[in-house]
Amino acid sequence: MKGLVVGGGIIGLSVATEVRKRLDCEVVLYSPQHPLETTSAGAGGLWMPFHCEPMELVNVWSEETLAYLLQLHELGDSVVEILPAFQFGGTDMENAPKWANHLNGALNFKVTATSDPSVKEAITSEYILENYSKVWKFDTPVINSPKYLERLYNRLKDDSQTEVCLNGKPFEDLDEVEAFARSKGCSFVVNCTGLGSKRLLKDDEVVPARGALLHFERPSDCNQVLMCEGPPIGEETRPAYIIPRGNIMVVGGTYLLGDTNMEITRDEIKKIGNDARTLLPSLNIDYSNTWVGLRPSREAGIRTDIVRRQNVKGEDLPIFNNFGHGGSGWTTFVGASKATVDSITEYFNLSTEWRSKM
Repeated sequence: MKGLVVGGGIIGLSVATEVRKRLDCEVVLYSPQHPLETTSAGAGGLWMPFHCEPMELVNVWSEETLAYLLQLHELGDSVVEILPAFQFGGTDMENAPKWANHLNGALNFKVTATSDPSVKEAITSEYILENYSKVWKFDTPVINSPKYLERLYNRLKDDSQTEVCLNGKPFEDLDEVEAFARSKGCSFVVNCTGLGSKRLLKDDEVVPARGALLHFERPSDCNQVLMCEGPPIGEETRPAYIIPRGNIMVVGGTYLLGDTNMEITRDEIKKIGNDARTLLPSLNIDYSNTWVGLRPSREAGIRTDIVRRQNVKGEDLPIFNNFGHGGSGWTTFVGASKATVDSITEYFNLSTEWRSKM
């Protein structure tokens, strides 16, 4: 049996890896881009549900992903750090979100006042302490996204039962996907194309959510995540945040629906820098390395249905969709990949007792 996985971001690579781990099945991985050129690579790698629906599904998948990341950290894997995180502003700051109690409180989540001694000790910005009354305080994984993507990609590339096809042109429609899959002898397809699904499936609910960031070298003393989604400095479409990720700082940002401009503007650079200095006055900002990416937002939430294709011979080709993770790809990827393989297993009535040596 063989399956085609379309998409080279964190969802596509994770699904391809999960298929190889759990099913006695060859994989063809197709992506127009190298994984390190995808939106997943530039992201902050922060575990935290963000602009993603439906929450019933996100809560399940995010908890599975959290468990996996905590396990990596406990094993001493340097690809994951556990950092204290502080969020100021935003909606309903008086109450903890549902994900706060994942894994029986593993996040050490706390809704508290900015006058809390532990907050005042950690936050050096007087402006933040004076202008915000409540804060979400928790310990969360931050994954070195390029390093982890490269790890998954190299494992797949080196796997004798996986064919990696990179740098081809994007598929224009499902006819092209089906033709390619059948030419490779594939029995199913998994669509993890993110924004590409707008074109492939004519899904008008898929909308780009533009993110603009600064990337620069991480100071040795920067070991906490700072975020603000409410005024006076932050807002829903222009959140302010500082995320230490690996050896760099990810500083942002924007969440602009429908904006496809791949160049950062001077005003955005100025605001990102000013907000970052407000959050962390001691931060020396390097403005030379900017980054823009388009998150795959979907108004109706993550799409996980099955599209059935049939050729003139009556041969079925199911296409399993998994896209529309918005700003939560790094928060849901483990649960998403497991759910996809569960769907494939159920569809074909397969056994998952087999384990790959990959």
